[in-house]
Amino acid sequence: MARAAVELPKFDLSTSPRDAFKYHLVYHHSAEISNNHVIFLPIYIYSLFLLSLSVKGVHPLVTMSQVSLALAGYSCVIGRGLGVIFTVVCILPLGVAAIATTFVDRFWAGLGLMFFSLLNQVAGHKRFEVLQPTPNLLHGFVAAPVLEFISVWYRIFGGDGLVEKGLLSFDPTQAVKEAKEIRIDLIEMELQEIEKKRNMKAEKQQ
Repeated sequence: MARAAVELPKFDLSTSPRDAFKYHLVYHHSAEISNNHVIFLPIYIYSLFLLSLSVKGVHPLVTMSQVSLALAGYSCVIGRGLGVIFTVVCILPLGVAAIATTFVDRFWAGLGLMFFSLLNQVAGHKRFEVLQPTPNLLHGFVAAPVLEFISVWYRIFGGDGLVEKGLLSFDPTQAVKEAKEIRIDLIEMELQEIEKKRNMKAEKQQ
């Protein structure tokens, strides 16, 4: 019996935390892309703080608080307890580091680091991933950091007890399983499309 196709969940503000994680896993399958994002996503967050702190006339602590609150709020909605841990170990330290960065022009340093980070992430996807995501600004600029943190946590510690301990609102193991099924469907569709183009090319050459 043929396996039913699995629909790829959409990613927008109404996407549930479970579907957001599933969406992320579909396009972040390899250990190499995970390693890439562990390096370059914190650089992106740091650059975001630098750009925000470059705005004149606002106290640095106020700016840091506002940016931290926005990032932490979304992270906690998606990641629950893991979002809190992500805020403590990543977002807040990077905000403090940005405030301490006074020896460069924050605007140009932030802009340069942001482009550096994003370009390396895109290059990582091209090199390490079979499936290439459709550009999604909400995922790329807001959700990816905490979703990658959850993914790394799952790779290292597994998913047992996360819901019971209040660290996540969904079972990550089931989401991982469903993401793999979606990847299989999408890869099969791409292979069929390649075969179709190859056959059309062969027919034209006859």
